[in-house]
Amino acid sequence: MAKKKSSSVIKKISRLDSVPNDFQNRVAKSQIELNKLISKQTSLLELTSTGEVAQTEGNYAIANKIKSQLQESVLSTSYSDSLKDFSKQFNVQKALNETLYAEISNGKFVAKSIYDSAWGSSKMNAMTALTEIPTTFTSGLANILDGGITGKTPYSKVLQSVSDLILGDDKVEGAFYKYTKQISKDLFAISDRTYMQVVSEDMGYEYFLYFGGIVDDSRCFCVERHDKYYSKYEIEQWGLGKLIGECNTGGGKWAGRNTNTNESTIWTYVGGYNCDHLFLPADIEDVPQDVIDRQSKYKK
Repeated sequence: MAKKKSSSVIKKISRLDSVPNDFQNRVAKSQIELNKLISKQTSLLELTSTGEVAQTEGNYAIANKIKSQLQESVLSTSYSDSLKDFSKQFNVQKALNETLYAEISNGKFVAKSIYDSAWGSSKMNAMTALTEIPTTFTSGLANILDGGITGKTPYSKVLQSVSDLILGDDKVEGAFYKYTKQISKDLFAISDRTYMQVVSEDMGYEYFLYFGGIVDDSRCFCVERHDKYYSKYEIEQWGLGKLIGECNTGGGKWAGRNTNTNESTIWTYVGGYNCDHLFLPADIEDVPQDVIDRQSKYKK
């Protein structure tokens, strides 16, 4: 097995945080551009003599155009470049995985097209999700614009509401930033683990080291398993809600568990949302004897 502290392992794990964080920081900047753009578009609204948004057919038409072009508006900002650069980091992560498996297998690893296909599919899913506009954003903007016209709201209040939605405030994050922050880390990690799952399965690994990052608020499930070896059977049992141990919060679940976790998806979701852990494949000679011995009781 690759040494737990080898450069490829450490770099791979650290990037599960650093790459999405860099992307999220860039999204925070692009939302400022988006706010300026949407504000400019709303400036076309016709106002009454006292500064309220007029209730006219023309204003509804303007509002509908802003809403229908929202995705185009988002992608016209620097967000588009941020997304392209984020996409490139998926390729870098794949290359790190290839290095890792070459180390683990003592040079026996051979890249296969099926590995690339599985990884490519998960990468495409990630890019698609990050290109979509969340309903919290679209519905929020629609309520502001339509409500402003129908209620003849002062334009200054409509403009402030748009800004609050896009940029957020001291208590609430901007709607689009919040959306990308929630999913970008998991999407990056899922793509990484999908590649590992397909390769490990194809190469016939039966034992794995639960390894990754531990932080102050790490969930019980990860803390309990960190730096320990488990069989493929045990891991899949977790996905079925079995062998959870003291971290079982009821019904075979644990805190932070992805609701879509099962015996198949446990390999990509691992401990759950924002998890920094991986299943590192291990050669049988590296697995402690007690881990091997306990497998016999599962086969009774």
